[in-house]
Amino acid sequence: MNNVGILSKIKEKGIKGILKSLYIRTYYMLSAIIPSMHSSTARTIWKLFQLLPINKNLILFESEPDFCDNSWALYQYLKKERPHCHLVWIVKNPHDFKNKKDKCTSFVTRYGNGIHLKTIYYYATAKYNFYTHCTFVPYVLRKGQTVINLCHGTVLKGYKGGGENYFDWLMTTSEFAINSQSIFVGCDARKVLPLGSPRNDILTQNISQGIENPFCPKDDSIKKVILWMPTFRASENSTISEKSMDTETGLPLIETVKELEVLNTKLTGLKVVIIAKIHHLQASKVVFKKRYSNIVFVTDDQISEKGLQLYQMVGKSDALISDYSSIMVDYLIVNKPMGFILDDYDKYASSRGFTFDNLKEDILKGEHIYTKGQFLQFIMNVMEGKDIYKEERAVLKKKFHDIEDGMNCKTIVDYFKI
Repeated sequence: MNNVGILSKIKEKGIKGILKSLYIRTYYMLSAIIPSMHSSTARTIWKLFQLLPINKNLILFESEPDFCDNSWALYQYLKKERPHCHLVWIVKNPHDFKNKKDKCTSFVTRYGNGIHLKTIYYYATAKYNFYTHCTFVPYVLRKGQTVINLCHGTVLKGYKGGGENYFDWLMTTSEFAINSQSIFVGCDARKVLPLGSPRNDILTQNISQGIENPFCPKDDSIKKVILWMPTFRASENSTISEKSMDTETGLPLIETVKELEVLNTKLTGLKVVIIAKIHHLQASKVVFKKRYSNIVFVTDDQISEKGLQLYQMVGKSDALISDYSSIMVDYLIVNKPMGFILDDYDKYASSRGFTFDNLKEDILKGEHIYTKGQFLQFIMNVMEGKDIYKEERAVLKKKFHDIEDGMNCKTIVDYFKI
């Protein structure tokens, strides 16, 4: 390119634009030459970046799926209360979030081929890294950095194994829950802090009747909306599948499409809607693609498409049906009826087990459901306003939640002096 051409380009793009173009070209050239973030070259770059000072205002976030759950709730709080901070999301595809980028928020990736220089730089220099499921394995913590596992619920299920403790601290909701969290993750209980669950702030802000749920059909005749949050058993990911619910639906108790159709007919007569939140590892099953008038299957993608978070809809329900899912701990905040499907309780207890002794008697304060008849009876009780466990749930809430409603994010931010 001659001098005239160079001057023309500078005039067109400006110095900043030219430098950006050169960076992008260099980045993709290196990505093509060096295929992996796990390579020795990547580690060398990592060590070089670690020579730079730690940025106390640089905070990383990760979640599964991207941009959600506890990390999202804490991010929203910091964005409002600490506008001077640089908040960086590690996501699969930053392009998907280009409309969410702003002056204090960036999106980068650690997935796929190539060395992602920005990502390495952020990992190497961020003061805090908050995540819910996993963080980058080669990430080598340096003195002055803090990695915090916000987790994705106060667990009832036993230790699965296979995880690694790439964190300094693990969050839970109360002193009472510390032991169960440490058992599930397989870490020292001294690493577990009862500072609360950020997403419960979202739940507190969105408690209302079920007919206000964005997934509730627009039908004035509907009287009650029940949220069904089953623990996933038959995951398509073989390494974490429980293999205890190998049925046509992958759901507990309601095992076939025919049984779903029968249930839908009965719900229609009762003027009740069930919104079933399907775990993202089961979402692709064909059975959940069919539409029913009074049973609505909802996936993470559908929630995201509406610009919502799961916990913005959880509180908009009149009751909860679950089993051994951590959702029941958070739903104590709502203090509405809960029914627990326990038809495979003994099998589950013998295969994976639970983090609490006497789980049924001491923790699952609601109607215990073993048959389809009991399932329908719970629904009818919700319709008629029968709730004999309300006082017991209130007592249990005090055990599981040390933090005042709506103060989880503030408690965490204040504790770490962000």
